[in-house]
Amino acid sequence: MDKLREYQNLIYSELIEGLKKGLQSEGKELVNAFRILPSVLRFCDEKEELLDLAFDNIYKLVSTEKLRFYKQAYRALFKPKDKKILKDILEEENEEISE
Repeated sequence: MDKLREYQNLIYSELIEGLKKGLQSEGKELVNAFRILPSVLRFCDEKEELLDLAFDNIYKLVSTEKLRFYKQAYRALFKPKDKKILKDILEEENEEISE
């Protein structure tokens, strides 16, 4: 169980550091970081820090990517309490990402 906890901590820290780097980059890496960020906002402790980086660099995105980020981030931060609605939102997000 301790080894599993070590992996959990390693994965979490790599994810957060990767997002920080990605949000400050250019091109596809930036777009991918913005697409991943809303999912991470649901559970991470560094919400404010990551959102600060996101809003400092959001000007680099095209308008459709900005809107996608705003919508998904809003849903992630202020998610509905109804599990069916949340399930529908997650399915919609997965469909958008696969497009």
